[in-house]
Amino acid sequence: MNIAGGVIIYLLLWWTVFFAVLPWNVHGSWEAPEKQVKGTDPGAPQDAQVWRKMKRTTWISALAWLVVFGIIQSGVISYRD
Repeated sequence: MNIAGGVIIYLLLWWTVFFAVLPWNVHGSWEAPEKQVKGTDPGAPQDAQVWRKMKRTTWISALAWLVVFGIIQSGVISYRD
């Protein structure tokens, strides 16, 4: 696997993991109506914590990439087929 292939695989893994991590620890405005800002949608999250989720996504994606890299380098699965 060359550098470009590794980066592309990492980016695909990152976005997939990011969309899987987004719903973690989401508390909507409907759960605490007294904290809801007037005019906001009740389905909107109170604190999305996107930066924290991006950090988690980066670590999880790095581990997943290492697994994929190991499988490709071992020759068990060839992505060139």
